[in-house]
Amino acid sequence: MYENLTLFIKKRQESYLLSQAVEKVISTACFFYVR
Repeated sequence: MYENLTLFIKKRQESYLLSQAVEKVISTACFFYVR
């Protein structure tokens, strides 16, 4: 149970970082597109 929880948290952290990276890429693209 504990191992599953750790794995779940790690996966959530990875997906969170991934979504943050995607947001940064999108905002950067919009920034250059507007300029």
